[in-house]
Amino acid sequence: MSMNQVTLMGRLTAKPELKFTTNGGFPVCSFNLAVDRPYRKGSDQEKETDFFRVVAWRSTAEFVCKYFDKGDQVLLTGTLRNNQYTPDGEEKPRTRTEIVAKEIFFTGSKPKSAGAAPESSAISKSGIDLEEFEELCADQEVPF
Repeated sequence: MSMNQVTLMGRLTAKPELKFTTNGGFPVCSFNLAVDRPYRKGSDQEKETDFFRVVAWRSTAEFVCKYFDKGDQVLLTGTLRNNQYTPDGEEKPRTRTEIVAKEIFFTGSKPKSAGAAPESSAISKSGIDLEEFEELCADQEVPF
């Protein structure tokens, strides 16, 4: 028996963009999710942020692109998938790990600086340091 299940809560680093496959015209969108990871450094509690590439297909892709924006906090479930590709001009293939989203839920409001409305669900904020998030995501490209 095997299991491939991922559950993450974090914030979108950019506005998702809806695209369509060339053969079949299926909706697809990909986006990056910033997720804080707490750890102990001596007696202090520290945080690091991990960035995950997420892909949503069909009605999930349309839902994400219609209702979510940069900075929105989401809870998602999905599966891990490894994709191999060979960049132009290179011989050796590379592997990229993605999360294929099955379900995505609203979990809170945008950072206060984005002028958000009150929280939209019963799930509270995850404790992501909003100032650190804004610095990481302030109109910058994520490096993957």
